Amino acid sequence: AKQLRKYNPEGNTRLELEYNTINAEPEYELTAHLLDVSVKLSAFPYPLAHGQGIVKVRHDSVEVNRFRAKSHGRTFTINANVKHPVLKPTGWVEFSSDGPIPIDAQLLNALKSRTREFVSKLQPNGMLQLQSARYEYHGSKQDMKRFIALELQQASIVYEKFPYPLHRVHGKLICEDHVWSLRDMTGYNGRAFIQCNGTFTELPDGDGQIALQLAATDLAVDDALRHAMVASSQSNRHLFDSFNIEGSLDHLKLDVSSRVNSGKKSLVIHASKWVPGRSVTSNEIKMKPSWFPYDLNQVTGEFIYRDGTIQMLDVNAR
Repeated sequence: AKQLRKYNPEGNTRLELEYNTINAEPEYELTAHLLDVSVKLSAFPYPLAHGQGIVKVRHDSVEVNRFRAKSHGRTFTINANVKHPVLKPTGWVEFSSDGPIPIDAQLLNALKSRTREFVSKLQPNGMLQLQSARYEYHGSKQDMKRFIALELQQASIVYEKFPYPLHRVHGKLICEDHVWSLRDMTGYNGRAFIQCNGTFTELPDGDGQIALQLAATDLAVDDALRHAMVASSQSNRHLFDSFNIEGSLDHLKLDVSSRVNSGKKSLVIHASKWVPGRSVTSNEIKMKPSWFPYDLNQVTGEFIYRDGTIQMLDVNAR
């Protein structure tokens, strides 16, 4: 019964109990035929309804066979086989779903606190599919290994430390033990096509380290980009405004890293405007710097921003 309570079951169940006292230590096997049950796992308290499957609880093990339940019209499947689950668990638990579900408060609240902090800083909206999740136990609850594969579909994200909105986002979130990875993510902001990769590492001191890399093509230097630059550091406002720049960049690469709790961060941006024969955008770059108040048109070259300073390489203008 104690093991069943970890699943917080409610609903219709048929129980079978076998109790054997022949040996020196009594043995039992409780088989729960779940007919129409709502569950919420203690490890991942996301509500699932209309569950059906079989759970077997023995004196030293718990086994879950093809338990299936619903949420938002999708089917979640759970299998598990864990021995000595109370004191020295060994075994595994697996989850999967057959389609995406909304990224909502219920889903975010089901995440562990440090993971929830990381995901919340991405401010995600849209749909997410649990492709697979596997938890492995090797003798203690602290020695748990985990692998989780999630897929974002038609989502949007706005990273809190660099709030540049990405729309129509597709890609994968992979968790391997204490490291979350953003892999092969793509999205758009206006005409700009953006690729994103990154990691979130849970640190032993309770903090977390975030590292994101973005690469964009045909990127407009607009209010959204200005807002993201200023929000990442208020000291950037004067620096960014002093260039009085407008138009579209051919390519931009961004690296941002930060601590979740301490707020320490680093930002590096490498922006390129190619010559007309190589350019992927029809919009030129114009600027009228405050420190050189002269109209500069058809600007080409490279601009490298690193934590409050800008370096210009091979810049030409007319």
